[in-house]
Amino acid sequence: MLKLAAGTLRRNRREVIIDLDATADPVHGRQEGRFFHGCHDCYCHLPLFAFIGETVAWAQLRRADIDASEGIVPLLEKLVPVIRRRRPKTRILIRADSGFCREEIMAWCETHHIGHILRLARNPRLPAN
Repeated sequence: MLKLAAGTLRRNRREVIIDLDATADPVHGRQEGRFFHGCHDCYCHLPLFAFIGETVAWAQLRRADIDASEGIVPLLEKLVPVIRRRRPKTRILIRADSGFCREEIMAWCETHHIGHILRLARNPRLPAN
């Protein structure tokens, strides 16, 4: 069962922002699950983190040959109910970069009344607007 640190969800909090991030964790040697990640120009793992404020609410070591957004919906399915049990009236938002801007994640958030602030990747249409 997922437990959050006591100070993570203060009583007066009206909004909880879950920050999502995947980052390169360079490896030295031939560790299982290591892959060359072109964006980071190294052999690495690609751990997934979820923060609430400055508190790490979730940390998961993952292979680097996956999309950064892989596993987000199962993570939210575990984390959101814990928050809602402790703070049922608190507004929940997820915030992440363009690596997490995926239809599956946005649809899940909308279905479960979770706000989302997701950066869009640069594309030809954005500068035109």
